[in-house]
Amino acid sequence: MASASSTQVFFRVFSRAAVAQSRSCTCSSVAGITWKDFAELAKATYVEVATQEFGKRGRPTNVSRTAVLTGLARREVRKAARGDSL
Repeated sequence: MASASSTQVFFRVFSRAAVAQSRSCTCSSVAGITWKDFAELAKATYVEVATQEFGKRGRPTNVSRTAVLTGLARREVRKAARGDSL
């Protein structure tokens, strides 16, 4: 069951990231988007989806549970949730 949840999170994150990338396509051809920026966007989206979609009893997950679901360190989860990485 954990792998199915991880797979669902993965697909949701990258579908959202693809939408965000396609929306900024005109800007990226002029200004460009670096791999680092895209990776941080994907990480923040990954954390957002894991926090909102996989909570217990309809509540958002805590940092520790989100870290387990995403495979990120708790520090990285907190950073991405606060938006410090962008």
